[in-house]
Amino acid sequence: MRHLDEIKRAAEAAGRSLDNFESGLFVHVAVAEKYEEALNQVRKAKAQIAFSPKMIREAGSEVELPSHLPENLYAGVTLTEESFKSFEELGKHVPDEVAVEFSIVGTA
Repeated sequence: MRHLDEIKRAAEAAGRSLDNFESGLFVHVAVAEKYEEALNQVRKAKAQIAFSPKMIREAGSEVELPSHLPENLYAGVTLTEESFKSFEELGKHVPDEVAVEFSIVGTA
């Protein structure tokens, strides 16, 4: 709910209403015959799964990032070659445990 409150405050500050706003949840799911194969699928998407150091800390985990990476790569980012490189770099710093915690990973 904390993030929905942030969205509501931002909308109000912009003079907008959330009357037509519908929240949703996106969960990454990786299923394979062997757990390691499913984990490898999650590893490829780490930056998309755990895209915010702030969010990772709020979930009770830590991730150490270089200081040039922003706290939230999705906020106010224009999609450029440089921003895509930042996402790739973030993924290299997200531990497997964090990516698994933010996903559903298992065997068939």
